[in-house]
Amino acid sequence: MNTATTPRACWSVLAKKAQDQVQKCRADLVQSRSRVEQLTASHQRVSAMYEEYRQRERSIRQADDGLLSQANQRQFMSQILALAERVRTDLEKAQAVMDNEQKLLQAAELELRKMKSLEEQDREKVRKSGERREQRVMDALGVAQFNLRRGESVS
Repeated sequence: MNTATTPRACWSVLAKKAQDQVQKCRADLVQSRSRVEQLTASHQRVSAMYEEYRQRERSIRQADDGLLSQANQRQFMSQILALAERVRTDLEKAQAVMDNEQKLLQAAELELRKMKSLEEQDREKVRKSGERREQRVMDALGVAQFNLRRGESVS
């Protein structure tokens, strides 16, 4: 039986450590979200650029500006498509990282709730132990007082 008068410090230390981990996970998640947003914006810009050059390519073809101009336009468009694909791949990877960091944050928050619960349980044990100790002291004083009165009335 734990008859300690103060809660154990280990739970508060572990709760602090869990809180620090939650804060780190939140910061990592914010960075990941920012990266996903940047890549999404980049992908949209590249896609818009591709559409713009596709429209130009159609107008070049219709204007019959020459094979070299059309070839240059197509080559540039294929480079834009390759860039768009690379950005899309990076975006998928960043999204996966963000999803993983979200899971890590959830696990860290669960751990924090556990540590705070254990800390609270320990405080409650200490409080109840103190109450039991006080009750025993009061009972002992009551018995002693009863015995003193009984001893006085016998004389």
